[in-house]
Order: sequence, then structure tokens, then C-alpha cells
Amino acid sequence: NGLIADGTGLPAYRGDVGVAGGKIVSVGRSLAHANAARVIDAAGKVVSPGFIDPHTHYDAQLCFDPYLFPAIEHGVTSVVTGNCSLSLAPVRAPQREDFSAMFRLIEEMPKEAFDHGVDWRWGETFEGMVDSLSGNLALNVAPLVGHSVLRMFVLGDNARRAATPDELKKMCDLLRECLDAGAIGLSTSYIDVDPTLHPVPSRWAPHSELEALCAVLGERGRMLQVVHEFFDAGLTVSRIEMLGELSRRYNIPTTLSPLFHNNSNPNAVKQVLDAVEREWATGARVWPQVQTRPIDISWTLEE
Repeated sequence: NGLIADGTGLPAYRGDVGVAGGKIVSVGRSLAHANAARVIDAAGKVVSPGFIDPHTHYDAQLCFDPYLFPAIEHGVTSVVTGNCSLSLAPVRAPQREDFSAMFRLIEEMPKEAFDHGVDWRWGETFEGMVDSLSGNLALNVAPLVGHSVLRMFVLGDNARRAATPDELKKMCDLLRECLDAGAIGLSTSYIDVDPTLHPVPSRWAPHSELEALCAVLGERGRMLQVVHEFFDAGLTVSRIEMLGELSRRYNIPTTLSPLFHNNSNPNAVKQVLDAVEREWATGARVWPQVQTRPIDISWTLEE
């Protein structure tokens, strides 16, 4: 008797969902359930697949909250972490404070909260992080590996420059290790800054470096996530064209975040979506991620 919104785009309809062995086996109207071991009357409620949140920074929260509140309370059952070029691994031990300072800046997270919640028990590797956190989660987690942390890991404290050929090879090998350990792709950023207001390490990389990393993504059939210059429609269109070229050349899916309506430029969304359509028409896979809130919103429990 639930109002079923099945995710296909069809209008919601009242019906039944049959589950057996932990899997959905039937969806429809007036299903026979006389032999069911348990019947839940969902009258007055909406029944839908779990929501996927493709852009989160739950990375630190994973360490101390396996339910990822409040996401689970809103019907979110899958999250993507490691966005904006930052993931909790691979991070060398001496670089943890520099990394956490960048992460805390993006998340407006107090240092005390981060330090108390993230104990780095997995060491320095992406595989160690996945193994450490995956056994105690109530949600599905699809982690990206951050471009900035790859650069920090390989280039050390001097990441505000282009990588040498040897360093680029090491970055590509490190990316392969992360992908083989469970990363669904690579994230990079063109707008984020560190606490000194310098660009994050990924922004110092030449395009040739990103191409080399995308070639690795193509080997493994993984994706590229980009935080673009969303405040400018023209720059956004340029990034879409760049992603389209990378998608076609390396046969990878790409996504950019965020896309949102701006009252000061009401035609921007149409410009962006038209550019996306042009890339899809050429065989590229470029997915914009729509942001469903103002570009920046902050709140505190302090009086």
C-alpha cells in the first residue's frame, strides 16, 4: 500500500514491493503476499530506492559514525566521498596536519572535532583505509581518491609546481593502487584553496598531468570528478568541453559539480546544459551534478 516512486521518472503509484533473500524481487500493484513471512503496511508513506548522494565530505565522519547521520534519516543509502581533490588516503604521516587543515577549511570543521574523530588507524594507504572502515558501515560508500593528496604523497611539501616525468609515473602507479583497492575514480578541483589561500595542490597540475591520470582511469574503467569554476558560465562551458575530450579520448565517465541556478545570470543553466548535450552528441559522457541548496550555507550550535 505504499506510494511507490521507483526512480524511473514515471509518476508515483500506489502498490506493493516484494522482498526475498535481501533483494527486491517484485514491484507492482496488488502483489500476492499471503505467504509472506512479514507484511509491512506502508499506507501513507513513500517507498523508493535509496537515494545516492554523489558529492559528500563524509570522509572524516566515516571514522566515528557508521550511520552517517543525518544522511540515513533522509533516505540516503549510498554516498560518494573523496570529492574536491581530497581523500583521507593516501596521506603520509608527516602530511596529516596539512591535509586536515585543507579538509577542515572546506568543511568548516573544528580542528578538535577532526583530530578527535580521525585517528589514522589505517596508516598511509588507500587500501588500509578501505579495509579499516568498510567493516562497520550502515551505508554504501563509493570513495574517490583525491588528486591533491596524490600530488602531496609524491611531490612532498613542494606540490606547488608541475611534476617531473618520474613523479608523474609514481602518481599514476599510486592511482592504480588506489583504484585496485576500491576507489571509483579520481577527484580534482579548480577552485579550492588551502588555509594560506593558495590553490590546493591539484590546481598546480598542468593539463598533461590530468591526461596521464585519466589514461589510468581508462585502463580501469573508472571516473573523473571535477569541481569547476561554477561562478562563471563561460568557464563552466570550457570545462565541459575539456571533460568531453577526456571522456572520448580515454573512454571514461566524467562529472562536474555543482550546477545551480543563479539569479544574476538566469541563462547560465541553459548554456551549461546545451554544452553538455553537445558533448553527449559526440559520444562523451559528461554528467553535471545539480546542487539543491544555496551555494554556501553555514550554521552552528553555538549561541
